[in-house]
Amino acid sequence: MAAVSLLTGFFRDPVVEVSVLQRRCLKNRLNSCRCALCIDACPTGALRYHNSHIEIDSSICSGCMRCSAVCPNEVFISSYDFSSALEAAVRDENECIVFSCPNQKQYAESETVVPCHAVFSVEALLFLGTSGKKEIHFNTADCASCVNNSALLQFSRELAGLLKQFGASLPAAFLLQAAPIHDEKISARRSFLAALKKRALSVACPTRQSTGLDNCAVSRRITPNISLRQKGIAAAIYSTSLTENILPFLTVSDTCRPCPRCAGICPTGALRLKKENGSKRLEFNRHHCSSCGLCLDFCKHSALRLFTPYSF
Repeated sequence: MAAVSLLTGFFRDPVVEVSVLQRRCLKNRLNSCRCALCIDACPTGALRYHNSHIEIDSSICSGCMRCSAVCPNEVFISSYDFSSALEAAVRDENECIVFSCPNQKQYAESETVVPCHAVFSVEALLFLGTSGKKEIHFNTADCASCVNNSALLQFSRELAGLLKQFGASLPAAFLLQAAPIHDEKISARRSFLAALKKRALSVACPTRQSTGLDNCAVSRRITPNISLRQKGIAAAIYSTSLTENILPFLTVSDTCRPCPRCAGICPTGALRLKKENGSKRLEFNRHHCSSCGLCLDFCKHSALRLFTPYSF
């Protein structure tokens, strides 16, 4: 009985430790920003906004990385490189991909281990759906009893919304596997860590520990989620409807007085002022937009409206 208890406790330990790059937080760019996506999404209540900073209670953080999936500006980082793990899975010659997590008691060598299914953003799902694979499986056999279950439910709703809205344009079929896919069991801590190291872990930003924020907090940058969305769209370029409908859309009213405020506050560089014939106009790059909404909050004239295609 003690052995079973020890094994259960081991599988509940966080796989990755998540940290915060405060300078990337939207609230640090604009005090009046109302973004609370990470706090609302956290399944364990480990996040809070205190003294103008996002704080993580590491004692209750489960390492599911749901915060990184919903954050529009890559505030949350770890040693786990999710984008590289996805691209490695897509490069594999198998026609199907099976994703599992360390909390699952059963998984095979061919499965791709991620910290939790909650780490999948809509952009990541889009990338997988256009990857050329026939089926994308998620091993959810033990998710009902997991501490991250509420985050999994969020992920499931987003997947259902994505399929309802864009399923006809996605070649791959997505399947949540509620029953065990395999009956090979992890028998020792050493074998678990070896599999995880092979399938999941790599260093996302090698200089982070030695140089702090200097090399990791570029003012204007394309986040991994945006990059995955761009790759997904490029792979499905034959689908005009997908390309048009998956991207944010910004409208500018006649009350706009071309000032540098919105372009200056945009963290991804999706907005810029362009001079033409002695006058200025606002130019919007849909491919770079993260739908963070900072431009709306910062515009003095309420001249902007942003439409996000996948708010499920």
